[in-house]
Amino acid sequence: MKNIRQIFLILKLCFIIAIQQIYSCSLIVEGDEYIKFSGDFRKLVCSNLADIEEFFELKKGSTKGVVKVVKDSDYFLRYRAPSWSNAFFVSGVILIPYSTYQSKNLLRAVRHELTHLVIYKNFGPTVPEWLDEGLALYLESTDDNEYLIKFFELWRNNPKRPSLTRLTSGMSALPQREAMQAYGVSYYAVRFLINQGYKNPILSYLRNSKLKFTPQDIERALLSVDKLK
Repeated sequence: MKNIRQIFLILKLCFIIAIQQIYSCSLIVEGDEYIKFSGDFRKLVCSNLADIEEFFELKKGSTKGVVKVVKDSDYFLRYRAPSWSNAFFVSGVILIPYSTYQSKNLLRAVRHELTHLVIYKNFGPTVPEWLDEGLALYLESTDDNEYLIKFFELWRNNPKRPSLTRLTSGMSALPQREAMQAYGVSYYAVRFLINQGYKNPILSYLRNSKLKFTPQDIERALLSVDKLK
């Protein structure tokens, strides 16, 4: 009987800790009036937020915002999300269509948009789009985003390629083909810099808006290497 009571108390403590972790999350996670989801989704969002805050060397729970699951029709018509997108961040709110919530790409989408949220809330809305998007793509998965390499190569092999700055100015308004090239360039720019040991300079730039290298420097580096690591 004593052992059973001890096991019960341990289970109760674990449950309390789990609930505290969910509700100590600094985000509001909700669905519209037609959408219901489990507590597992809240845990997914909050645990990944903590991981992304750690990457940026931020205090856990420093990021406030809203994550909302909405009907697909509202996502595209009411909120005017890009037709090719599977989640969307705007002004402190992450919108996730129900089709993404039900898909195998949910984790990628959540991490990607959480990165945008963390950058926006902690470093402001003026971070260059190539860096903002590149970091979101870099942090959305522990796997390499190899699917982006063909879009990066399209850009790199184009003799009339648009500049990194131009390509990532108003990315969400671009046609899908151009947007994917912009994603590819942004991702490989950030991946290249981090692999070359520039994570700390990137974080310093986000905090102080001072960066020793320019987008032109990054373009030259990306065009000069035979194979990105």
